[in-house]
Amino acid sequence: MKKSTAIALAATIPAALSYAAAVHVFKFGFNRYEGNMFWKEGTVKNPYSRRMNAGMRWTRMQNLKKVMIHSKDRLRLYARILECEAPKGVILLMHGYHSSAIHDFSCAIEYYHNMGYILVMPDQRAHGDSDGKYITFGIKEKYDCRLWTEYIVKKYEGLPILLDGISMGASTVMLASGIGLPDAVCGIIADCGYSHPLDICSHVLKNRMGIPPAIVLPIAKRIAMHRAGVDFEDGDVTRALVRNTKPLLIVHGEADTFVPSYMTDKNALFAKNCDLTVLKIPGADHGMSFLTDEVTVKNTLEHFLDKCIKGYEKRLSSTNA
Repeated sequence: MKKSTAIALAATIPAALSYAAAVHVFKFGFNRYEGNMFWKEGTVKNPYSRRMNAGMRWTRMQNLKKVMIHSKDRLRLYARILECEAPKGVILLMHGYHSSAIHDFSCAIEYYHNMGYILVMPDQRAHGDSDGKYITFGIKEKYDCRLWTEYIVKKYEGLPILLDGISMGASTVMLASGIGLPDAVCGIIADCGYSHPLDICSHVLKNRMGIPPAIVLPIAKRIAMHRAGVDFEDGDVTRALVRNTKPLLIVHGEADTFVPSYMTDKNALFAKNCDLTVLKIPGADHGMSFLTDEVTVKNTLEHFLDKCIKGYEKRLSSTNA
């Protein structure tokens, strides 16, 4: 073998391996999730599994109404609605990556319902009953989120709307805050959201998969643009939060190893133009703040919700005066 050929081959092999790894990462991270979205009893394995399973069982026993809207790119997006008597508002629950609202908000759904809120629980694109080939880490989901708020405005005219997201759902609602939401949206709750798709991908690649991000992500970004039509920079939560003017409550567990809490610190630095509350729960793992310190989280939630509803009512009365 000629020396020049050997050198060319030596240079080609690492590039080919990097490309193969990037394709694998894209398929693993972006492809549609086909798991069990309603998480049958006994499938949750964590210290709070008994409470979570009981919460999911309670939700499935309720009279849930299934509704559908179309996304901007003509996907059918489905949600389940739990109504209540004499509602004080509507809460849109946006679930996280490879999950469902019934799972992620398993212990909050009954709590919110008993407080007098209508709950709208979408299956995010490429999850559950909703269409979609690719999960896009909030990049396209933020527009779906806004469409759901517009649906709620028409269906429940006059009621205030709050957004509540967890993990990828948290980043989705924060991203949606930067693209303009209806006036009826009076507050946003974001639990353990990441700051940027590249931030969370880098963290997972390095700490969960043992893959150096620098050799994979540049290629994966190009694949994501070509196959899924997404630019990672459109998922920059910090940039969206600069434009947000809605009251925002950010919650994060300090023991979160999946989405580290420093990402909430980063997000909070950019939320300069809104009424911001940050709550960090010692010892709470990913998405477990509510269950780890229920008293503190509930007190904070109730104060925040009350403030948002009163602010909406005050704004409404001044408009009608």
